[in-house]
Amino acid sequence: MDNSVRIDYFAVTVKDVPPEEVLEEILLIPQDKFALNVWGINKYQRHYACSDIKVYFNQVLDKMGVYLELKGQGCRQYEEFLNGNENNWVALVNRLYQYQVNFTRIDIANDIYDKALSVQTLYAYCKRGLCITRAQHVDYYERSILETGERVGETVTIGARGSQQWCVYNKLIEQRGKGKVVDNTNSWIRAELRCWQGKANIS
Repeated sequence: MDNSVRIDYFAVTVKDVPPEEVLEEILLIPQDKFALNVWGINKYQRHYACSDIKVYFNQVLDKMGVYLELKGQGCRQYEEFLNGNENNWVALVNRLYQYQVNFTRIDIANDIYDKALSVQTLYAYCKRGLCITRAQHVDYYERSILETGERVGETVTIGARGSQQWCVYNKLIEQRGKGKVVDNTNSWIRAELRCWQGKANIS
């Protein structure tokens, strides 16, 4: 498998527009592809959903605006829609900047299959002071099966959640720990750059 880089979380608030305009003029997906749900998150009352592509809003247009959220699977589904269309992530961002927007979170995931990076090696380098960054702290997390001691998860995070964070974890053992079959590779490390609020805004 080839190494790859892709957007894995995309969240933005759009002000002063109805949610239907976000669906059809920004996402370029017809409204009839979405189901309307009368519940929301983070004080939003409702949302449109096309599988994992979510658009949250309030019944009466207010200062909260419309919240577009694409988590990992939602990003993959939107990319399927992009295929065959004269459209891509850059075009989506350009359309968003025609409006009053605030990007609240963007994650960029680098899937590494060629053993160029390992969680254990990265953590060892951090402990030896060999990691050059403006961040002040590094965290290491390990998840194991109590009975056998088998490691089923390991993660290194550098930086602060809510601002900017580099998160490197063993995706292969995570997936296998969930009982999923992963073929064609014996190494899969995911390095994610997670950006929130000001760090997420693309200028």
